[in-house]
Amino acid sequence: MNITVRVGLSTCGRAAGAQAVFNALATQVREHALPVTLQPTGCVGACHREPLVEVVDNGVTTLYGPVAPSDAAALLQRHLGTAPAGDAGPPVVSRHADRHDYPFLGRQVKVTTGLCGVIDPHSLDDYLAHDGYAALRQALTMTPEAIIQAVKDAHLRGRGGAGFPTGQKWEISRGQADPRKFIIFFEDAGDP
Repeated sequence: MNITVRVGLSTCGRAAGAQAVFNALATQVREHALPVTLQPTGCVGACHREPLVEVVDNGVTTLYGPVAPSDAAALLQRHLGTAPAGDAGPPVVSRHADRHDYPFLGRQVKVTTGLCGVIDPHSLDDYLAHDGYAALRQALTMTPEAIIQAVKDAHLRGRGGAGFPTGQKWEISRGQADPRKFIIFFEDAGDP
């Protein structure tokens, strides 16, 4: 039996005390040599339930939240079959075959943030194991014109308010006489 326990350690989780929850879970796993994989992740998007803990056990995903450090032992015992009768433990937010069956998450279509809450954002190996850089690998086999066409076909737009088509921007830039080309990214803290 191997159980995966994920704790979101992004800004909202940390502000709500998720690091202390993660540490308490890690102590339980270490001190009792539990067959549990403890994984730090990013936010799944349910910030109002932080600290949120996701447990994947035999194909069933259970979301708990908010979870306190004092809930760590009871939470793990529930999934290891060692919980005492009448165990209160942390509140169950959702129990489904997939986390997206939780109504709040199920109504969302995540494109760029689809792996948030699944992978460790500090682990390149974890990202690669989930097909990270697949688009880059594909782009490296394409001509610049094919890349521009793919961006145009995807209808990507700038986020600066005007929503100018990105593929059109790149096509205009590519057509300029100067051989030096620059792509400048403006990152907004509110965007993923």
